[in-house]
Amino acid sequence: MSARLEELKATLTLQFAGLSNREQRLVLLTASVALAFILGGGFLFVQSSLKGKEKQINAQKEQLEQILALESEFLDAKDKQKAQANKLQGKNISLFSLLQNSASDLGLVLKDLNEKKTPLKEADLVQVSVDVNLKEVSIDKLTSFLKSVESKEGEGLVKVTRLKTKTRFDNDQLLDVRMTVSTWRKPI
Repeated sequence: MSARLEELKATLTLQFAGLSNREQRLVLLTASVALAFILGGGFLFVQSSLKGKEKQINAQKEQLEQILALESEFLDAKDKQKAQANKLQGKNISLFSLLQNSASDLGLVLKDLNEKKTPLKEADLVQVSVDVNLKEVSIDKLTSFLKSVESKEGEGLVKVTRLKTKTRFDNDQLLDVRMTVSTWRKPI
């Protein structure tokens, strides 16, 4: 291989020597310009590639800053979730008695209470829901009933998860109400 290189070098030197001074200068100038273009193009390519990588790094730094900023909120939410889960320990709220007590305090009559239990896969809890129907109730009594249900004995563990009201045709001051009241507990 080195013999071929020596032979090629000798041939080029011989051909170059056979050129006139003007032609030799033109060949050297052309070779210099070609070398400058190659080096300049390589430099521009590397610089462009570095700018692209720099943009990626800056974008990832911004994402990391967002994640770090949200980390404390996430940890707070996780602590609150644990606190709520700890509240559920030993708290088996009887929705039937809670609803009956709240209704009797306001002079309301509850009929046809239906209880449903639904396991929540992501939280290892059971949602206990009771469907409640109220007929001919004023907005004031409904508001008082809702406040009573969500605050009485429930400690934040009883919530109205669905509420549908309809104005009565015979008296527009009274409502027919359908609601679902729910609580959560650990599975037994």
